[in-house]
Amino acid sequence: MPVNKAALIRYYVLDKCFSNFGRKYFIDDLHAACKEALADFGHRVSVRQIYNDIQFMESLVGYAVPLRRERFDKKVYYRYERPDFSIRNQGFTEAEVNHVTDTLEILGRFKGLPNMDWIEDFGAKLSAITGTSIETSKKIIDFQSNAYTDSLKFFSGIFNAIKNQRVLMLEYKSFRQEQAETYSFSPYYLKEYNSRWFVIGKSEGYETFSVFALDRICKITETDKSSKETDYDFSERFADIIGVTWSENLKTERIFLQVHIDTWPYIKTKPLHESQRRWREGDEDDFTGISLDVQVNYELIANILYRGSGVKVIGPESLRLKMREEVNLMKGYYAEKT
Repeated sequence: MPVNKAALIRYYVLDKCFSNFGRKYFIDDLHAACKEALADFGHRVSVRQIYNDIQFMESLVGYAVPLRRERFDKKVYYRYERPDFSIRNQGFTEAEVNHVTDTLEILGRFKGLPNMDWIEDFGAKLSAITGTSIETSKKIIDFQSNAYTDSLKFFSGIFNAIKNQRVLMLEYKSFRQEQAETYSFSPYYLKEYNSRWFVIGKSEGYETFSVFALDRICKITETDKSSKETDYDFSERFADIIGVTWSENLKTERIFLQVHIDTWPYIKTKPLHESQRRWREGDEDDFTGISLDVQVNYELIANILYRGSGVKVIGPESLRLKMREEVNLMKGYYAEKT
């Protein structure tokens, strides 16, 4: 169990003991009460930890509790100065404000995305409650995202349709089409890849799942029809591919690659796919052998080409032929004119 959650449970248990004026709670009693509360979570607590918790609760960083220590029969019991005091009636502590501020700083990187407007509203409310500003003058974290792509204007509508299990009338125009087509579409899953968003679902009249890029959607209209429930595991579907291009007609293949010594540190620390393994038979001077278990799709080929001469395909032969065709085509772009 996370330490922060365990600490919060202990603070609330101690708070309840301190405010109970009908009983004297000595340190052993406080320890026993916390131990009992944490037993269901399999978490242990020492007497020393209880002393540390009391010290924290009394501090300004903690709850600044008005705690009395009274002697009785040569021992000390703990009690609030007044019975109506409780940390549950307190506002945010300084530590809690700092934690929430840090969290909002991270979430704030997503401002501008649909369904994320609440971040700014929540920050303003927190500032009003605590009397402090949560704005930071210097941004210290950033994520790769593009809040200005055309895809985001449909994100909220699709997200809500998935959540509410609604069928959409979806107009879609691929880059290769001159006219948009309309589909009766049940959306099930949103996925981001390479700063683009895609929605996966079932189109009426089609047996297999459809994948639509949100930046190629022209219009969506939510209907009053309910989409059929599915227990399909989409995370499992995408486990066999790089990107989003998946085909029921393609099998997963073992891909053998050799990675140049200059490129290897980058691929070692950021694998091409979760199935990446060392293929020691492929190790040669200046090259490290690796294998992947994936479908051969557009994104796999693009990933290999992206690394230029840093990655060499060893097998299967069908993939080597595809790579050779791409490389020869690219070579023609840069051939010297005679």
